[in-house]
Amino acid sequence: MSLLNISLSHLLQLRKALLLQTFFFLCVGPIAVFLLACCVSDACGAGVPQTHLVHSLASFFLENSSFPLEVNVYDPAGITEVRCYFRFDSSGPFVYSEMTSGKDAAFTTTLPAAIASVQKIEYIFLVVNGQKQAIISSLFTLNKANTGNRTVISSQHPDKKYYHLLADIEGAETVKDFLLQPSTVKISRVSPQKHYGVLAGLYSKEQIGCEVAEGYFGAFRLDAQNKIMPIKGYIVLRHSCDSFMPQKQQALAQGEIASFPATTGDDEVVSAPDIAGDNWKGYFWRSDFWAGTFVPITATVTQTKEGMVTLITSKEGLGHDFSGNIDITGHMLMTDSFDDELWSTFEGPATEVYIKIEDYVEPPSLPDNPDPPRYIIKLTRAPKPPPPPAIIQALSLLLL
Repeated sequence: MSLLNISLSHLLQLRKALLLQTFFFLCVGPIAVFLLACCVSDACGAGVPQTHLVHSLASFFLENSSFPLEVNVYDPAGITEVRCYFRFDSSGPFVYSEMTSGKDAAFTTTLPAAIASVQKIEYIFLVVNGQKQAIISSLFTLNKANTGNRTVISSQHPDKKYYHLLADIEGAETVKDFLLQPSTVKISRVSPQKHYGVLAGLYSKEQIGCEVAEGYFGAFRLDAQNKIMPIKGYIVLRHSCDSFMPQKQQALAQGEIASFPATTGDDEVVSAPDIAGDNWKGYFWRSDFWAGTFVPITATVTQTKEGMVTLITSKEGLGHDFSGNIDITGHMLMTDSFDDELWSTFEGPATEVYIKIEDYVEPPSLPDNPDPPRYIIKLTRAPKPPPPPAIIQALSLLLL
């Protein structure tokens, strides 16, 4: 009886172990695989940036004097770039000056001196952190001091230094009309790779003059209390500009929100990333790992030279059939035919080998829910192989 009791005891323990093992493989195992699949590389998402900005607003600015600005910026992800976007005329475009980093997380720049008729300076800080998230500060307004007829020249006068300003939209050259020394200012444009989140913060439909579509592009607004809120950006629908705007003016008017093939100013055509193909693979999931939303998928993308895109995945229902646009920077705005919800390249632009589009499950709100869960589709594919070197060598030999 004792041997039988021992055998039964062992059998009961073995049965219990097998049941636990089966439970693990059926329930816990898939969850662990799911978490591993979702949390590798950037799949868990950067989330809301932990950016903190400290800026002491001056009381006034002086007539005919350049104006130094300083802001302290902190982010555990590090700082990639800080810009000051400013304007001397409330109806005009924002242009920017790069900010130089110094000690104690301080960034400084000097705005050029304005003519006597300028009564107000408006400026915004744009911070790009180490995860390439763009954070836009609240708008600061500075009024001119009542200096009478006395002219005050600051020791920070630019002299022969150049301030690099961005031609954001058509008419940005007119910023020189508000400068005391226009010859010290050079108007230039940044490359599409450095547009960051200006897509999402500084423009209105009236300024653009074309039909636009809104979407979340990964930019955030930082208010006066340092609270962060996702903000919407614009994609220009090119067909709405073609009928009344020459090509040169289109390129200027689009500026940092340029979309599809456009000229850089030197008549060089800049095209959107080539994402067409039927060899995309990836996953659909929800950022809060909601049960049942993790789905391996394949996808086919079609793309026109005007930037119109369709994306069809192997998933059924939500996240299956998309149509929309891609601009020259790789930002996408897509509509899901299942529920007409707008998806966008929230965490960064698409490339020829990488697409990640997202949509909020519910709209963000402050202060309770600044970053609600998002539906996510991430797709990748292998890069196109380079041409065989043997063919190039053979051609070289023939030319000898």
